[in-house]
Amino acid sequence: MEAHSPLPFSTIARQYLVRGHIGRAAALGLALALAAPERP
Repeated sequence: MEAHSPLPFSTIARQYLVRGHIGRAAALGLALALAAPERP
């Protein structure tokens, strides 16, 4: 990696963490939707 990155490492790490949480939430929501297709 080069020193003149456009974003600081902390910001990049935070983006990965946020995206990871969103991915888990989406996967969980999809799994619940498939497990219970009929919602009240």
